[in-house]
Amino acid sequence: MMPLPDGYQQRGATIRDTRRIRRLEKRIFPKDAYPLIEIFLLLISPVTHNTVILSYGEEELAGFLSVSKPLLDRPVWIVTIGVAPEHQHRGLGTFLMQYAEHQFSPGRIRLTVRAGNHPAISLYEKLGYHLLRRQRGYYFDGEDGLIMEKDLSR
Repeated sequence: MMPLPDGYQQRGATIRDTRRIRRLEKRIFPKDAYPLIEIFLLLISPVTHNTVILSYGEEELAGFLSVSKPLLDRPVWIVTIGVAPEHQHRGLGTFLMQYAEHQFSPGRIRLTVRAGNHPAISLYEKLGYHLLRRQRGYYFDGEDGLIMEKDLSR
């Protein structure tokens, strides 16, 4: 697993992070950020694993990740993942993805990404994810979602 870059620390998210995660969601996903109540529910759910990345000396979060744990033989789902724009291109997205993979290996891991989010799609492909299917009109504004998957048992 790739190490976290210098100047950052990772820890489990708590309900005290709810508003900071919401603010970051709104900055990263202005069209479809999770509402505050849904973020709170993710943080208290026994079937999700949540983590945040903090930058030393900063109040706001640099990144976050929420992953649903598998039930029976189902794949793991990355519910939401994000890195603040000013912290992008420093390896934090790769760290979060590999962190999720490390936590839930072996098995399969899936996520949904906007068809037009080419930087994220490129990252996922670089990490070994492939297109499973296109979900037409998945997002509220009608944009398609791409469901991508990686087999962690390989």
